[in-house]
Amino acid sequence: MTKRAAELPTGLALYVRRFDSKRHGSAAQLMRRMKDHGASWVAVAGPWDDDPEGLRFINRPDTCHRLLDAAAEAGLDGYVWGYPFLGREAQFVEAITRCAGASRGGLPVRILLDPELGANPTRAARGAGFRAAEAGASRLVSLLGEAVPAGSVCGLSTYGSALRFRWFPLTAYTQALSTVFPSRCFIGGQTYTEDSRIDASIADFVKLASQMKVPPKVVPNFGVYQKTGTGYRAKTALELDAHFLEFINEQEPVDALIGWAENFMTPELWRSFAKMSDLMKRGATKL
Repeated sequence: MTKRAAELPTGLALYVRRFDSKRHGSAAQLMRRMKDHGASWVAVAGPWDDDPEGLRFINRPDTCHRLLDAAAEAGLDGYVWGYPFLGREAQFVEAITRCAGASRGGLPVRILLDPELGANPTRAARGAGFRAAEAGASRLVSLLGEAVPAGSVCGLSTYGSALRFRWFPLTAYTQALSTVFPSRCFIGGQTYTEDSRIDASIADFVKLASQMKVPPKVVPNFGVYQKTGTGYRAKTALELDAHFLEFINEQEPVDALIGWAENFMTPELWRSFAKMSDLMKRGATKL
């Protein structure tokens, strides 16, 4: 089999949290449902490194492999995403590359980092605490680059306002990705429920990307849920339609989006998702 480099994402995707056959059916059924509604790629959950006593998995490596294989069979590009924590970079890299199947035939893999919870737990905006966060970001990406086959892709997803959070090492992450995965990396902000922040968030990430020697692609994150007074609920179809239209931006056009998360999807939201997929395939986000 040819070790062809993985391509950067285009089109629509969803995050998949814990796989449950009672809810999802088989892995093949889940991925076919996504493909049939216009998805081009998917990100499945792997390690959640938040426990000093030992790393946890949202989906264990064998489950991730089943989901990735099913995604490929359905014609979807499959990513593994996880939560890394400062100070345990080597442990996380070993876990997420195992979930992504980095040793299965030496083929390129696709990984998506979500370091918002653990990149800088103290939220120190200066001094030794922030320098440690920056060093941790660089160390994580460097270790990951050494651990994955040539041609692999790495993305990063975090707060929609991350560039304005002085404590978050977004610049360090972006510099490391641009250096270690040149032309094979992307960054994006999580603009899940605040539609008024979407344009500003995309502009922030585009501006940061443009400062790199090899600019990463910008892949924003949309949300299929809405906050309530007591928790969260799925958006209505009208809410998701309106939310999607906020990403059609003539100043900062995008051709790839990923949404949080598959577990909120309803039949009405799948129809909204399919409509947005059709718009993107016809280039409507570049008007």
